[in-house]
Amino acid sequence: MTERSTAKAQATHGRVLVTGAAGFVGRHLVRELIDQGRQVRATDLGNLDEAKDLGAETAAADLTVPDQVEEVLEGVDTVAHVAAAYDLSLPRETLMRVNVGTTSNLARASADRGVAHLVFCSTADTYGMHAESPIHEHFSQRPLNDYARSKVAAEQKLLAISGHTGLQVTIVRPTLIYGPGSIYIASLFCTLPYILQRQLGFIPRATGGPRINAVHVQDVAGAIAHLVGRTDLAGQAFNLADDQWQTVGDLLDNLTRPLGLRTSPVAFPLGLVPLDPLASLVERLPAQAFGLMNRVLRHQWEQIVNAHGLTQNLSPRFDADFVSYGHGDHVYANARLKATGYTLRWPRFDVGYPATIDWYQKQRWIPGPPA
Repeated sequence: MTERSTAKAQATHGRVLVTGAAGFVGRHLVRELIDQGRQVRATDLGNLDEAKDLGAETAAADLTVPDQVEEVLEGVDTVAHVAAAYDLSLPRETLMRVNVGTTSNLARASADRGVAHLVFCSTADTYGMHAESPIHEHFSQRPLNDYARSKVAAEQKLLAISGHTGLQVTIVRPTLIYGPGSIYIASLFCTLPYILQRQLGFIPRATGGPRINAVHVQDVAGAIAHLVGRTDLAGQAFNLADDQWQTVGDLLDNLTRPLGLRTSPVAFPLGLVPLDPLASLVERLPAQAFGLMNRVLRHQWEQIVNAHGLTQNLSPRFDADFVSYGHGDHVYANARLKATGYTLRWPRFDVGYPATIDWYQKQRWIPGPPA
């Protein structure tokens, strides 16, 4: 048996701590690890009943409190740190306190307790904008929003502690995550088409524009589970992204096609609009403008929820930092991850997203297909 295969085999036996286990990615990761036969301790301040039902050991903890971090790490061999404050409207101070503070506390306590490996879930947003595309892991980090800045600071803190203590760390940087159970991103993607249909009678279409790729949550969970405990791969960062590069126009089509709603017969060419200066202009709008727009969106969605008898789990909101996607391409290379032996389950957004929409419709989070 080679040294690499030995490391991978040993990784399946120790207890894995999953932080943020009640969240979108965390819930999928707990399921993934349990399905692989691994021992899991799930921690969060949210509801951990699902993790418990799956067979995970559960322990509520506030990871911004060092003493609670020490307690939850008792008997843990590896850590998958996916807990984060992911809300682009939060104040910078909150994002830094939560995202940097929890990472620092976990890293220090893990090093003190001899944890073998820590995998940290960062974000591909840390790269910001680059003229070259796709973006590889060695590209410089130029974050454009406070959430991404907090993740860069957390990465730097983690690597500094690793350098001082010898703690083995791996960083993963997922791009835009979608899939069953998403609330924050789905609250915009899954509601806006219905709102537009209700107001206009059709969904506007577009062609061209900046390019983007996304990643299914099952591949985020699958890739993290694949890397957890792989100390032979420690010291590296891995982009998590699917294979399908699509323009913003393609993305809009892919978001609306599975809903079966009427679309405009004519598509507007986004190449006619200087999107970069337009995005800069929108970013400078006062917070009150976004607040007003979001109140209108929520009111419109509430009417749709009531008309269709839906479960009120989604609440549409457009945060100013979403506009950064209008500045240029957000396409990320995934070759480094694939070279480790991981195979994407959902390599194409235009296949993974319709399956996601089917889940939302069955859960009554959005209207079912038109009769």
